[in-house]
Amino acid sequence: MLDHIGAKKTRTKILYIHHGKGLGGAPLSLLYLVKNLDKTLYDPVVLFLHDSPVITLFKDHDIAIMGPVNVYDFPHTKIWSFSWYHVKPLCRAIKDTVKTIFSVAPAILETVKPDIVHLNTSSLLGWGIVASRLKIPVVWHVREPLAHGYLGIRRLFVKYIVGRYASSIVPISINDALPWQEYSKTKVVYNAVDPAVFDASLDVSTFRSLHGIQADTPIILFVGGVSQEKGTHVILQSFIELLKRLPTAKLVIAGSWDLSSESWVKCAFPVACYKRKIDALVRQIPSSNIIILGLVSPIAPVMAAANIIVFPATVGHFARPIIEAGYMNKVVIASDCPPLTELVVNNVTGFLVPPQDYTLWAEKMYILLTNKQLRDSMASAAYNFCLKRFSITNQIHVIQELYESLFV
Repeated sequence: MLDHIGAKKTRTKILYIHHGKGLGGAPLSLLYLVKNLDKTLYDPVVLFLHDSPVITLFKDHDIAIMGPVNVYDFPHTKIWSFSWYHVKPLCRAIKDTVKTIFSVAPAILETVKPDIVHLNTSSLLGWGIVASRLKIPVVWHVREPLAHGYLGIRRLFVKYIVGRYASSIVPISINDALPWQEYSKTKVVYNAVDPAVFDASLDVSTFRSLHGIQADTPIILFVGGVSQEKGTHVILQSFIELLKRLPTAKLVIAGSWDLSSESWVKCAFPVACYKRKIDALVRQIPSSNIIILGLVSPIAPVMAAANIIVFPATVGHFARPIIEAGYMNKVVIASDCPPLTELVVNNVTGFLVPPQDYTLWAEKMYILLTNKQLRDSMASAAYNFCLKRFSITNQIHVIQELYESLFV
């Protein structure tokens, strides 16, 4: 870009803003993007709204960080939105969004003086409004599909804010792009995988040796912890069915795992009821057939040990484990819903199965776990597919071209 006298600036300063607290797909995708930028052209700074384990990862890569500033965003996605019983969190989100618009965002943007603001989710409404009003170009990443809500009012509100204040809208799938498909400034850029981390040559015996699992024991990996949206109940019920035909199989679950008891009052709410349901299902599985890891980092060595990866989501969203598995020559079974249908070629790179059909899930797992030739063939196809579509090199090229186009 050009400065006020027309000379080429040394580097373009970009302020990235991340919203979450966990170590999930959105922060990891942002990390891969930022660390692979051409640092001779760009000067990245990452602002965190909340404290998060991922901050350490950014520091480890010598990426400049700010925060946490401890203000909430306004989420309305299929992964997280406010339900009728979320009165307190909703009020906090509205209050903090107003606070962001009138005090927090203006102060930080004045301090950093970025050339571009890059928002890591659709819910960062206040930041997008302020940056746009200050004439700072806004790149708005859309990493989750918008929720419909009860009446559709919040959905229309988020669509309007992002559509009006974004200089460029970057959904991570065709499905996620649908609310803004009429805008010429909308461009789908798929998430990418870091091949240095998800390496197919990783030693497959490390995890098995650590947990005393024999080389010929079939392993299924589910990376979702306790999550209704990611289908914890689907894989547990399907695995119970599978054990009737393949009693030696093991299910490995990675991700946040908290089934702590709740008061009877709290048990009236959906989240607490779901925990009780999951606890009941786990009790039906012999302890020798299930390994619950909790939060795991890095996940790649666990993937290396697995025979198949499953993603039985009940709510469609972009699933990093699917493309990570592809890079590691692993075959995937996923739910037959968008945008997962953009990540798996059914019967070629993996299987797509309706999440409610537990019998079919068990059948597909059995087929892959007992047919190595088929498993290897599909895994090879998955690797080639992911290498072509989810390359970090391609992603960085497109994103950097997008940054440059903002100043043309």
